[in-house]
Amino acid sequence: SVNSWRDRTYYNLVKRLVDQNLVDYIGFQMHLSSRHVTPSGLQNMRRSLEKFNNLGVEIHFTEIDIQLGGNQQALANAYKNVFRICLSISNCKVVQTWGVSDKYSWKSRDFAEGRFANVLLYKGGPDREKKLAATELTQFLKDYRGNGKCCSQNLDGSVY
Repeated sequence: SVNSWRDRTYYNLVKRLVDQNLVDYIGFQMHLSSRHVTPSGLQNMRRSLEKFNNLGVEIHFTEIDIQLGGNQQALANAYKNVFRICLSISNCKVVQTWGVSDKYSWKSRDFAEGRFANVLLYKGGPDREKKLAATELTQFLKDYRGNGKCCSQNLDGSVY
């Protein structure tokens, strides 16, 4: 949350470091769940990141994974929304997922059911088949780049 003690503490630390010319960029690990990708959760994320953006530091989204259960469309929408937020923040320069495939995710198993978690862009099987999230995110970035606004995409979904 934009007004949480964690957000305020982190912001104050980064501000002090910026004031002393000791930091050029900051990274945000983003292990997200359903509460983070609701409209209000996304709005809080944007407001918090805008505060850091105003400090003039580069912003990097690192280790993104989104745990939403098995709903593939919800996962696709969530990834697009997180990328959309970064692309709307002038100093957001890096978006990187935790990995490529659910098979190698730190949340690689749904322990209750013994199956791969649904948190990244590719399925966890041996062929690492693309999920709807990978397909839709790739198209979203192509469309965005086609508008002359951005970017290139790595295989893992990171923007550079």
